[in-house]
Amino acid sequence: MAPTKCPFTPTRWSHMTAASSGCPPPSTRSACRIEVRHFPFDQQNCTLKFRSWTYDRTETDLVLRSDVASLDDFTPLSGEWDIVALPGWRNENPHDHNDVDTTYDFIIWRKPLFYTINLIIPAC
Repeated sequence: MAPTKCPFTPTRWSHMTAASSGCPPPSTRSACRIEVRHFPFDQQNCTLKFRSWTYDRTETDLVLRSDVASLDDFTPLSGEWDIVALPGWRNENPHDHNDVDTTYDFIIWRKPLFYTINLIIPAC
């Protein structure tokens, strides 16, 4: 692999020679179904599953460093939501142990101040 080229990989790409290269992590966008029954005092859960469609566990083994994702490098993009928790776990197919994935639940809470001031109070 050329030093200036970076494949679509996680933050660290470890080679069989034990050398590693620091590549920037990929950017991911996703859409989740939301439940608005308690709007604007709601909490949402968006489950994202990461796995390789090309390689099995013998070639790409996804490993969790912790059962909760770190928010150290997180920069909030919106004043509308707070991240409550980011639990993660590893799944192995019981029928095929080479079929693994890593799943994260993004549990977010809506900050209701904007909606309370602009929608609820004027309606009273």
